[in-house]
Amino acid sequence: MQATAALYRIRSGVARVQRPTGMVLVEPAEGRSVRVSTAAYDLVPLLVEGASFESLARRLQERHPRAADVDAKLRRFLGQLDEAGLIGTAEPARARSALQPWVAFDADPLARRLAAPLLRLPAAVGWALLALLGAAAVAAVAVLVARGGLPHPMALFTQFSVLGLLLFIGVVVPLHEAAHALACRLAGVAVGDAGLMLHGGVMPGPYVNTSRMYHVARRTPRFWVAAAGPVVDALGAGAAAAWLLADPGNAAAQTLLLLCAVFVILDTNPLAPSDGSRMVEALLGDELARRSALTRERARLSHFKTVAWYRIACSLHLQASAALLVAWWLLVPQQGAL
Repeated sequence: MQATAALYRIRSGVARVQRPTGMVLVEPAEGRSVRVSTAAYDLVPLLVEGASFESLARRLQERHPRAADVDAKLRRFLGQLDEAGLIGTAEPARARSALQPWVAFDADPLARRLAAPLLRLPAAVGWALLALLGAAAVAAVAVLVARGGLPHPMALFTQFSVLGLLLFIGVVVPLHEAAHALACRLAGVAVGDAGLMLHGGVMPGPYVNTSRMYHVARRTPRFWVAAAGPVVDALGAGAAAAWLLADPGNAAAQTLLLLCAVFVILDTNPLAPSDGSRMVEALLGDELARRSALTRERARLSHFKTVAWYRIACSLHLQASAALLVAWWLLVPQQGAL
């Protein structure tokens, strides 16, 4: 098969089977199969979405910079898949267009400098500092609840504060993205570009590219790269709670706390392609878990146990979020503040 401008895509119904010798892609109708090498394993997520020869070769070169004859090896692999009837092609025009950032810069030098002092600390000290910050945030929220100072969810609308919104956008959101970059560097992986872009086609905001985290073999560091952002959201809620304890009824603090709480729920949601989905995928060791669990057509690309666990995670998140919001709505007085 020659390299062309077309996109290569794994056909519908192809199953991904884990065997002691590695992963095998299987065509279910006639059972034709192709064993996927360790190097080619990194190409499967791209082939699920549809990728050009150039993007596949670039992925191989990034993951295996010392490999020789990348193009020839890739042509051989694609040829095997094509001969087995496991892939098809599509025109590039059908591919989903990527959103272009408004401003972009190389974030790795800054992330490296921020990570340097933390890397010099013993790991136990770093975890202890994070645990201390988390405990302080939880304590602030708990004391606020005990004193009856927790704002009602409707306060986000009835007592909305522009200052609280600006603090969230100008402080918490950038720190959220910076935490992803820092965690990436602490895991030993370079950070990509960062800047400003339109999220979801409607919401402007900062972003940081941590796609190289999949270079990390261990699951735990990959989990923390994704979880670092929601941790910042939770710490922001704790800081806002402490502000409310010092200044009861402050509208800006209420808005900041409620926005942080809302984004903790949204950012940990595994149903959407978000930090939450990447957290669960990291724990399951399968970056196709969300696609497999939520789309019947692709369910065969992940092990059935992975699909089951991912769906359980989605269900637990929905139930916990619903229970929290209902309790918050019913048990906290409408006036909320002291």
